[in-house]
Amino acid sequence: MDIKRFIDVALTLPKEDSILVTGDHGIGKSQCVYQIAKKLGLPVIERRLSQQSEGELIGLPFKNEKNGSTGFYPPDWFMECTKKPYVLFLDEINRATPEVQQASFEIVLDRRLNGHNLHQDCRVFAAINTGTSYQVNQMDPALLDRFYVVELLPSVEDWISWAKKDGDILPTVVDFIQQHPRHLEHKGTMEPQKVYPSRRSWDKLSRALKQSKVLDDPTKEKFYSICIGYIGAEGALQFHDFVKNHDKQFTAEDILNNWS
Repeated sequence: MDIKRFIDVALTLPKEDSILVTGDHGIGKSQCVYQIAKKLGLPVIERRLSQQSEGELIGLPFKNEKNGSTGFYPPDWFMECTKKPYVLFLDEINRATPEVQQASFEIVLDRRLNGHNLHQDCRVFAAINTGTSYQVNQMDPALLDRFYVVELLPSVEDWISWAKKDGDILPTVVDFIQQHPRHLEHKGTMEPQKVYPSRRSWDKLSRALKQSKVLDDPTKEKFYSICIGYIGAEGALQFHDFVKNHDKQFTAEDILNNWS
């Protein structure tokens, strides 16, 4: 599903249904969740479950001095979600330990944790990277069928639209991707430790070029050195040549409407 359709669908689903976004890395899964939250007018609380322990998710135990029973103090971020509506975003759920995945069942399915219920207007989202290129744990089918599951397959036009409107990407970068869309992201086998372009890496490169101010003089060695670290050698060479000749390029509209 492309990004525009997914956002439209997500906004119409019942708020009590948790949504799982699947797909390759760097394609904009997190960005989609934040865009949906913005349209809903809700802040986001994000938790990367790959970095959580079972205790951090469930909370700390305590003893009730009145009756001798025990319970758990929920973590602060979850208690926030019980008081006010948020988009609760559980990222990298398939990189979490099996114990943390099991502990997330109650949040995803029952919208509660240790007797504390999420606010009725909270939305729950999760995201995972899929494919054989990632070191991930297989998701239990019993957990998977608790979600509305979408496989995100964004188009080049999705990224260009986002880059122009919300991404604040350099116009030179957008122009390059429009003319050379195959460089937006790598398709096929990836060699270990080799840098490849992705939608996320073009965003990072754009911000780096803005800060370094080397775009004014792409002939400097620093320009190519910055590019290769974000998008790899092949993409850096193509983009370097494109930027050096960017001011010399013109379109059919230029010829027809601005002949002089």
